[in-house]
Amino acid sequence: MSPRDWRDSLRLTQEGAAMIIGVGRRQWQRYEAGSHPVPVPVARSMRHLAEHPEEAKIVKVRLK
Repeated sequence: MSPRDWRDSLRLTQEGAAMIIGVGRRQWQRYEAGSHPVPVPVARSMRHLAEHPEEAKIVKVRLK
């Protein structure tokens, strides 16, 4: 799943996706644009949250 597809599936903004994953908004944009590869730890976090979207919701609530 691409970073954009992942973000869209969780209904996140770029800023929200970056915060949940733990990178800056600009770095997230680079992942989506394909100008930088997604590191393995980030890909693992994305996969985990795709399989357990309820955990992403918990994080979103705590970030508000």
